Amino acid sequence: MLEVKGVTKSFAGVHALEDVELTVKAGQFVSIIGPNGSGKTTLFNCISGFLRPDNGTITFEGRPIAGRQPFQIAHLGLVRTFQSVRLFGQLTALENLAVAVQQHQGDSTLGRFFRTRTIRRHEAEAVAHAEELLERVNLEQHRSTPAAELSYGQRKLLSIAAALMARPKLVLLDEPTAAVNPTAILSIRDILRELHQEGQTILLVEHNMQFVMDLSEHVVVLDAGQKIAEGSPREVREDKRVLEAYLGT
Repeated sequence: MLEVKGVTKSFAGVHALEDVELTVKAGQFVSIIGPNGSGKTTLFNCISGFLRPDNGTITFEGRPIAGRQPFQIAHLGLVRTFQSVRLFGQLTALENLAVAVQQHQGDSTLGRFFRTRTIRRHEAEAVAHAEELLERVNLEQHRSTPAAELSYGQRKLLSIAAALMARPKLVLLDEPTAAVNPTAILSIRDILRELHQEGQTILLVEHNMQFVMDLSEHVVVLDAGQKIAEGSPREVREDKRVLEAYLGT
Protein backbone atom coordinates (compact mmCIF):
# COMPACT_ATOMS: atom_id res chain seq x y z
CA MET A 1 0.00 0.00 0.00
CA LEU A 2 2.78 2.43 0.95
CA GLU A 3 6.35 2.29 -0.32
CA VAL A 4 9.11 4.71 0.68
CA LYS A 5 12.40 4.35 -1.20
CA GLY A 6 15.65 6.23 -0.66
CA VAL A 7 14.00 9.25 0.96
CA THR A 8 16.38 11.99 2.06
CA LYS A 9 15.53 15.32 3.68
CA SER A 10 17.97 17.96 4.91
CA PHE A 11 17.58 21.20 6.82
CA ALA A 12 20.43 23.71 6.54
CA GLY A 13 22.76 20.94 5.44
CA VAL A 14 21.83 18.58 8.29
CA HIS A 15 20.33 15.25 7.24
CA ALA A 16 17.02 14.70 9.02
CA LEU A 17 16.45 11.63 6.83
CA GLU A 18 19.06 9.77 4.85
CA ASP A 19 18.13 7.09 2.30
CA VAL A 20 15.18 5.80 4.34
CA GLU A 21 13.10 2.88 3.07
CA LEU A 22 9.77 1.67 4.41
CA THR A 23 6.96 -0.60 3.23
CA VAL A 24 3.45 -0.93 4.61
CA LYS A 25 1.18 -3.67 3.29
CA ALA A 26 -2.61 -3.46 3.24
CA GLY A 27 -4.08 -4.42 6.61
CA GLN A 28 -0.72 -4.18 8.38
CA PHE A 29 0.06 -2.39 11.66
CA VAL A 30 3.55 -0.86 11.35
CA SER A 31 5.26 1.33 13.95
CA ILE A 32 8.22 3.68 13.67
CA ILE A 33 10.32 4.20 16.79
CA GLY A 34 13.55 5.97 17.61
CA PRO A 35 15.05 8.55 19.98
CA ASN A 36 14.22 12.25 19.76
CA GLY A 37 15.65 13.77 16.60
CA SER A 38 15.78 10.45 14.77
CA GLY A 39 13.56 11.70 11.91
CA LYS A 40 10.24 10.04 12.72
CA THR A 41 8.03 13.11 12.37
CA THR A 42 10.02 14.36 9.38
CA LEU A 43 9.29 11.05 7.67
CA PHE A 44 5.59 11.39 8.51
CA ASN A 45 5.59 14.93 7.11
CA CYS A 46 7.19 13.75 3.87
CA ILE A 47 4.69 10.91 3.48
CA SER A 48 1.65 13.11 4.20
CA GLY A 49 2.75 16.02 2.01
CA PHE A 50 3.71 18.58 4.62
CA LEU A 51 7.33 18.35 3.48
CA ARG A 52 8.82 17.62 0.08
CA PRO A 53 11.70 15.09 0.23
CA ASP A 54 14.98 16.17 -1.36
CA ASN A 55 15.46 12.74 -2.94
CA GLY A 56 13.71 9.41 -3.12
CA THR A 57 10.22 8.21 -4.02
CA ILE A 58 7.01 7.71 -2.05
CA THR A 59 4.17 5.74 -3.60
CA PHE A 60 0.70 5.06 -2.24
CA GLU A 61 -1.16 2.21 -3.94
CA GLY A 62 1.29 2.52 -6.81
CA ARG A 63 0.81 6.28 -7.26
CA PRO A 64 3.71 8.67 -6.64
CA ILE A 65 2.73 11.14 -3.91
CA ALA A 66 6.02 12.85 -2.98
CA GLY A 67 5.51 16.57 -3.51
CA ARG A 68 1.71 16.43 -3.63
CA GLN A 69 -0.31 18.72 -1.38
CA PRO A 70 -1.61 17.22 1.90
CA PHE A 71 -5.26 17.55 0.84
CA GLN A 72 -4.52 15.72 -2.41
CA ILE A 73 -2.90 12.86 -0.50
CA ALA A 74 -5.83 12.78 1.93
CA HIS A 75 -8.24 12.48 -1.00
CA LEU A 76 -6.36 9.36 -2.10
CA GLY A 77 -7.09 7.77 1.29
CA LEU A 78 -3.96 8.53 3.34
CA VAL A 79 -4.90 10.57 6.43
CA ARG A 80 -2.86 11.54 9.49
CA THR A 81 -3.09 12.89 13.02
CA PHE A 82 -0.59 15.20 14.71
CA GLN A 83 1.30 14.94 17.98
CA SER A 84 -0.20 18.28 19.05
CA VAL A 85 -3.98 18.00 18.84
CA ARG A 86 -5.53 20.10 16.05
CA LEU A 87 -9.24 20.67 16.66
CA PHE A 88 -11.71 23.55 16.49
CA GLY A 89 -12.04 24.42 20.18
CA GLN A 90 -15.37 26.25 19.94
CA LEU A 91 -17.04 23.54 17.88
CA THR A 92 -18.62 20.55 19.57
CA ALA A 93 -17.17 17.08 19.33
CA LEU A 94 -19.81 16.16 16.74
CA GLU A 95 -19.21 19.34 14.72
CA ASN A 96 -15.45 18.68 14.64
CA LEU A 97 -16.11 15.32 13.04
CA ALA A 98 -18.63 16.73 10.58
CA VAL A 99 -16.09 19.36 9.50
CA ALA A 100 -13.49 16.65 8.95
CA VAL A 101 -15.54 15.02 6.19
CA GLN A 102 -16.55 18.15 4.24
CA GLN A 103 -13.56 18.13 1.90
CA HIS A 104 -14.38 14.61 0.77
CA GLN A 105 -17.92 15.26 -0.48
CA GLY A 106 -16.83 16.49 -3.91
CA ASP A 107 -19.95 18.57 -4.54
CA SER A 108 -20.13 21.96 -6.24
CA THR A 109 -20.16 25.23 -4.31
CA LEU A 110 -23.51 26.08 -5.91
CA GLY A 111 -24.99 22.83 -4.72
CA ARG A 112 -23.80 23.51 -1.20
CA PHE A 113 -25.29 27.01 -1.29
CA PHE A 114 -28.73 25.77 -2.33
CA ARG A 115 -28.52 22.68 -0.09
CA THR A 116 -29.54 20.20 -2.75
CA ARG A 117 -30.99 16.80 -1.92
CA THR A 118 -27.52 15.28 -2.45
CA ILE A 119 -25.97 17.73 0.01
CA ARG A 120 -28.64 16.99 2.62
CA ARG A 121 -28.07 13.26 2.16
CA HIS A 122 -24.30 13.69 2.57
CA GLU A 123 -24.83 15.73 5.72
CA ALA A 124 -27.11 13.09 7.21
CA GLU A 125 -24.59 10.36 6.37
CA ALA A 126 -21.78 12.41 7.88
CA VAL A 127 -23.69 12.94 11.13
CA ALA A 128 -24.55 9.24 11.35
CA HIS A 129 -20.91 8.27 10.76
CA ALA A 130 -19.76 10.85 13.32
CA GLU A 131 -22.16 9.41 15.90
CA GLU A 132 -20.74 5.93 15.27
CA LEU A 133 -17.17 7.16 15.71
CA LEU A 134 -17.98 9.08 18.89
CA GLU A 135 -19.39 5.87 20.32
CA ARG A 136 -16.31 3.95 19.17
CA VAL A 137 -13.95 6.33 21.02
CA ASN A 138 -16.24 6.51 24.07
CA LEU A 139 -17.18 10.17 23.54
CA GLU A 140 -20.85 9.78 22.64
CA GLN A 141 -21.86 11.54 25.88
CA HIS A 142 -19.76 14.53 24.82
CA ARG A 143 -21.28 14.96 21.35
CA SER A 144 -22.47 18.49 22.26
CA THR A 145 -19.41 19.47 24.32
CA PRO A 146 -17.05 22.08 22.81
CA ALA A 147 -13.69 20.47 22.05
CA ALA A 148 -11.92 23.06 24.22
CA GLU A 149 -13.78 21.70 27.27
CA LEU A 150 -12.67 18.11 26.75
CA SER A 151 -9.72 16.66 28.64
CA TYR A 152 -6.47 16.29 26.72
CA GLY A 153 -6.94 12.54 26.47
CA GLN A 154 -10.47 13.01 25.14
CA ARG A 155 -9.19 15.47 22.54
CA LYS A 156 -6.63 12.88 21.43
CA LEU A 157 -9.44 10.37 21.00
CA LEU A 158 -11.47 12.94 19.07
CA SER A 159 -8.54 13.63 16.75
CA ILE A 160 -8.31 9.91 15.96
CA ALA A 161 -12.03 9.84 15.24
CA ALA A 162 -11.65 12.90 12.97
CA ALA A 163 -8.97 11.09 10.96
CA LEU A 164 -11.33 8.13 10.56
CA MET A 165 -14.22 10.27 9.30
CA ALA A 166 -12.87 10.11 5.74
CA ARG A 167 -12.79 6.29 5.92
CA PRO A 168 -9.05 6.28 5.11
CA LYS A 169 -7.27 3.34 3.55
CA LEU A 170 -4.15 4.16 5.59
CA VAL A 171 -4.10 6.23 8.79
CA LEU A 172 -0.85 7.73 10.14
CA LEU A 173 -0.88 8.32 13.90
CA ASP A 174 1.76 10.68 15.30
CA GLU A 175 2.36 9.84 18.99
CA PRO A 176 -1.28 9.33 20.03
CA THR A 177 -0.30 8.59 23.66
CA ALA A 178 1.97 11.63 24.19
CA ALA A 179 1.04 13.51 27.40
CA VAL A 180 -1.97 11.21 27.92
CA ASN A 181 -2.81 9.57 31.26
CA PRO A 182 -2.55 5.77 31.67
CA THR A 183 -6.32 5.21 31.54
CA ALA A 184 -6.63 7.07 28.23
CA ILE A 185 -3.62 5.17 26.86
CA LEU A 186 -5.42 1.89 27.51
CA SER A 187 -8.51 3.22 25.73
CA ILE A 188 -6.45 4.29 22.71
CA ARG A 189 -4.69 0.92 22.65
CA ASP A 190 -7.98 -0.99 22.68
CA ILE A 191 -9.48 1.21 19.95
CA LEU A 192 -6.46 0.80 17.67
CA ARG A 193 -6.35 -2.95 18.25
CA GLU A 194 -10.01 -3.23 17.30
CA LEU A 195 -9.52 -1.09 14.19
CA HIS A 196 -6.61 -3.25 13.08
CA GLN A 197 -8.58 -6.43 13.65
CA GLU A 198 -11.25 -5.00 11.35
CA GLY A 199 -8.65 -4.53 8.60
CA GLN A 200 -7.61 -0.90 9.01
CA THR A 201 -4.03 -0.27 7.84
CA ILE A 202 -2.09 1.76 10.43
CA LEU A 203 1.32 3.45 10.49
CA LEU A 204 2.26 4.66 13.96
CA VAL A 205 4.98 6.89 15.38
CA GLU A 206 5.25 6.40 19.12
CA HIS A 207 7.65 6.72 22.06
CA ASN A 208 5.74 4.38 24.36
CA MET A 209 7.61 1.12 23.76
CA GLN A 210 5.10 -1.11 25.53
CA PHE A 211 2.29 0.41 23.49
CA VAL A 212 4.22 -0.27 20.27
CA MET A 213 5.11 -3.83 21.21
CA ASP A 214 1.53 -4.65 22.21
CA LEU A 215 0.03 -3.56 18.89
CA SER A 216 2.56 -3.78 16.08
CA GLU A 217 3.16 -6.52 13.53
CA HIS A 218 6.26 -4.81 12.20
CA VAL A 219 8.55 -2.17 13.73
CA VAL A 220 10.98 0.17 11.97
CA VAL A 221 13.72 1.86 14.00
CA LEU A 222 15.29 5.19 13.03
CA ASP A 223 18.35 6.82 14.53
CA ALA A 224 19.93 10.08 13.35
CA GLY A 225 17.81 10.00 10.20
CA GLN A 226 18.75 6.47 9.16
CA LYS A 227 16.93 3.15 9.42
CA ILE A 228 19.03 0.98 11.70
CA ALA A 229 16.70 -1.99 12.20
CA GLU A 230 13.30 -3.44 11.41
CA GLY A 231 11.39 -6.61 12.11
CA SER A 232 8.85 -8.10 14.47
CA PRO A 233 8.49 -6.53 17.93
CA ARG A 234 10.50 -9.40 19.42
CA GLU A 235 13.30 -9.05 16.87
CA VAL A 236 13.53 -5.30 17.39
CA ARG A 237 13.46 -5.63 21.17
CA GLU A 238 16.46 -7.95 21.05
CA ASP A 239 18.47 -6.02 18.43
CA LYS A 240 21.72 -4.66 19.88
CA ARG A 241 21.64 -1.58 17.65
CA VAL A 242 18.19 -0.70 18.99
CA LEU A 243 19.29 -1.19 22.59
CA GLU A 244 22.21 1.14 22.02
CA ALA A 245 20.41 3.85 20.07
CA TYR A 246 16.93 3.81 21.56
CA LEU A 247 17.22 2.32 25.02
CA GLY A 248 20.71 3.60 25.77
CA THR A 249 22.07 0.24 26.92
